[in-house]
Amino acid sequence: MQNSNDGLIYFRHGETDLNARGFFQGLLDSPLTEFGRSQAIEARTKIANINFYAAYCSETIRAE
Repeated sequence: MQNSNDGLIYFRHGETDLNARGFFQGLLDSPLTEFGRSQAIEARTKIANINFYAAYCSETIRAE
């Protein structure tokens, strides 16, 4: 029987330098802009009190 709190939470990276310039970057890597960093901080505060069983993250700069 599954716990009623089981689920999946998905976050996309924040805005990157290439995104801000209108590029779809795909596999290209680009650092977050100041706005992208603020988006990441906002996401962190939204999930701060969640106990995760597992977490998976890309190895790209934009996902750090």
